Amino acid sequence: MTTIAIIPESDDRTAKYRAICGQKQAIGSTPGQALDNIEQQLNDAGIVRDSATAIILHRTQSDRFFPSQQHKKLQDLMARFHETSATRNALSDGDRQELDRLAELELEAAIQRSQSLLQQIQSDTRD
Repeated sequence: MTTIAIIPESDDRTAKYRAICGQKQAIGSTPGQALDNIEQQLNDAGIVRDSATAIILHRTQSDRFFPSQQHKKLQDLMARFHETSATRNALSDGDRQELDRLAELELEAAIQRSQSLLQQIQSDTRD
C-alpha cells in the first residue's frame, strides 16, 4: 500500500500543505492541491503505486491519541526546525532527538486513530 502524508504548514503570510510520499514531497495551498502535486511527481518519475493508497491528513489539534502537551511541543520543534533549515543551521542534538521521538509518537497516534476509525466503520456496517 502506498502512503501519502499531508501535513499542514504555515508561515507568516499563508497556510500551505506538504504532501510526502517516500523521498518525494510537494506543496499546495490546499490538501487536495498538495495531493495532486505529489501524484504528478510520482507519475512523472515513473513510480508505480499500489492499487490502494492511504492518505493521512495530519491533524492540527490534539486529541485522545496525541495529547495537547505533546502536540504543542511538536509544533514548537517543527517551527524551530523550519527556522533553522531556512538559515542553514541545525537543531541541537537534544532537540532533534525530541523531535524524532514526538514524530514517532504522532505516527503511533495516527495508527491508533486509523484503527479506531476502522473499528467504528466495521461496527456501523454490522448494524
